[in-house]
Amino acid sequence: MEPTDRYLAKVAQRAYDQSTHRWKGVEALLVEDRDFDVLAFRGTEGSIRDVIRDLRAIPWHDTRLGWCHAGFLKAGRGIWPQIEWLVESRKPLFLTGHSKGAAEATIVAGLFTAAGKAPAALVTFGSPKCGFWKLRDVLWNVPVRRYVHGRDHVTKVPRFYPHVREPIPLGEPGNPLADHILTEYLVVL
Repeated sequence: MEPTDRYLAKVAQRAYDQSTHRWKGVEALLVEDRDFDVLAFRGTEGSIRDVIRDLRAIPWHDTRLGWCHAGFLKAGRGIWPQIEWLVESRKPLFLTGHSKGAAEATIVAGLFTAAGKAPAALVTFGSPKCGFWKLRDVLWNVPVRRYVHGRDHVTKVPRFYPHVREPIPLGEPGNPLADHILTEYLVVL
């Protein structure tokens, strides 16, 4: 049995209040089900550390993932030692997140894939762009569902980066700021 995307969005929402893994402002919630594991990354909460991470868009190079958004790459590599044990798990791994958390989940999906355990799926909500063509190539065989609600402005930045997949549009265009709120994604899922 696989989790629904609505279930994954609810776990991503829980990651704002709960975490099982932390590293310098990166917070992830691991939910272990009998049939699968879900690793959800928390989005931006407004702390100065989160804002700085979001704004560190200068590309950094990683030998496995290529050029990536420096803030999100540092976050993924920083939390990796705490979660890499999941490579050995026999259960399917689903990665998810909202906003900054979605970008971090995308980087971590690349790290898992490069380590030999491609996620069963990467499902993101309101993800900013986080890497270039090599990251897209690394994730080529991973099922990626990238949801965009209305005119969510966060999904358009940084401008010079591509997304790893085309968007799955949700809802009607509204206020670009309100369209980014995760509860708005849940309403239309």
